[in-house]
Amino acid sequence: MTDLDGSFLEALHGFEAVLARRQAPIVANLRPGLRPEAIVEALRDAGIEPASEMVTWFAWHDGAERDYSDGGSFYVGYPFCSLEQCLAWRSSPGGQLFTDLHEQLRGWPRDTMPLFAHDEDETIGHAVDLGKGYEIYLGCYEVPEYTNFGSLPRFVRLMTIAWEQGIIRYNADREELEHDQEQMDRLIATG
Repeated sequence: MTDLDGSFLEALHGFEAVLARRQAPIVANLRPGLRPEAIVEALRDAGIEPASEMVTWFAWHDGAERDYSDGGSFYVGYPFCSLEQCLAWRSSPGGQLFTDLHEQLRGWPRDTMPLFAHDEDETIGHAVDLGKGYEIYLGCYEVPEYTNFGSLPRFVRLMTIAWEQGIIRYNADREELEHDQEQMDRLIATG
């Protein structure tokens, strides 16, 4: 059994508190977390050796209700998927093609795991196990450039900072998330 990462879980709860203070609609749409044993079993059944940070991620919340709006996302265009949705996409023909392509182009291992996926425009967020823990890459399915956020805990830390500083924010009048891409790029580079 893979144990939960206590400091990462604490950071996730802190992130959720920031989202609530900033009135992010995703807070109302977060699903309850899964039991760690169920996460480990599902990942192993999919051929993925579960890292504690991945187990902790889905134990915190099993994604958000997906309605293809910003109410299911905490970063513009990247809905927070459930473990079931992630594994279904990973085993789909499109997911297999994606995995094959990135194995060839980037040398990514076959246990690459989608965490955020938006089927309408094929924006994808992947967790890639590079042998030293998962790294988070966000990008578009058709564009070869991906933004590397580093580790899953670093991704959460950067999202927390971005929401705290208003780099990412919810515009209630327009009912959508907004972000300052220049400030976000600078945060990713220096954070």
